[in-house]
Amino acid sequence: MNLPNKITVFRMAMVVVIWLAMLFPYSSLGIEVPFIFGEVNLVYFIVFWLFVIASFSDFLDGHIARKYNLVTNFGKFMDPIADKLLVNGLLIILLVPSYHSGGCLYPDGYSSYSYVNYDCSRFDS
Repeated sequence: MNLPNKITVFRMAMVVVIWLAMLFPYSSLGIEVPFIFGEVNLVYFIVFWLFVIASFSDFLDGHIARKYNLVTNFGKFMDPIADKLLVNGLLIILLVPSYHSGGCLYPDGYSSYSYVNYDCSRFDS
């Protein structure tokens, strides 16, 4: 396995780390996630930088593979899959309401749910 393929595998591992960081039930376990920039909490800040590193690794593996003629069938197949997992996976996770940012879902009476950014304990019955 050459270096660009190792970078692609690294990017796929970063996708799993990003997913786990975003979907981890912090509030359910009593872990308070601090806000660092207004409405940006520490988890989003860390995930942002992990996404930047993973995105740069996409550029890096393509550049190295083309410059040193290290293009492989594995790389041609797995690189687009890793890209789609990274971008689409994070997009889907960001569309789901964030329970660790201090908000909650509650029924709003119209057979749907609204996201409210305050104490959820008042909705518990």
